[in-house]
Amino acid sequence: MRRWRSDRRRAGSNLLCGIEQSHAESGAEEELLRSLGALEGEIMRCLWSAPTSRSVREVLEELDRDKPLAYTTVMTVLENLHRKGFVRREKAGRAFRYTSTVTREQHTAELMGGVLAGTDDPGAALLHFVRRMSPEEQSELRAALERLGESGGIEP
Repeated sequence: MRRWRSDRRRAGSNLLCGIEQSHAESGAEEELLRSLGALEGEIMRCLWSAPTSRSVREVLEELDRDKPLAYTTVMTVLENLHRKGFVRREKAGRAFRYTSTVTREQHTAELMGGVLAGTDDPGAALLHFVRRMSPEEQSELRAALERLGESGGIEP
């Protein structure tokens, strides 16, 4: 069985968040995004849902919050996410435009890998995880493993 690496490629990086939309209702997405911090998670959701890069102003306008945020707060969080490697930025006039460097799915995989790295028996943890899956999720897992096996990605 492959052991998950517990080290991080970037300082402060918990890297990588993607839960299918159907899981968002159950709170699973919120749980995973907590590793980013509440506001970081909200901002990453904005970037993940965007077809193109976003400015600080565009992110600020999309955030749906009871208490309005200052422009500089959103700018600081985006800069922190850039420093951590979660987002890339490109100069656009006097401002920057930001895009995610990782997909929700990649972030989820990294978080799951971190959890597996924290157990003495990753096989048992995976078994317990699979037992909690719905039949539909188990079917998706089987299909994904078959695709991975066909591409030669599974080690014997």
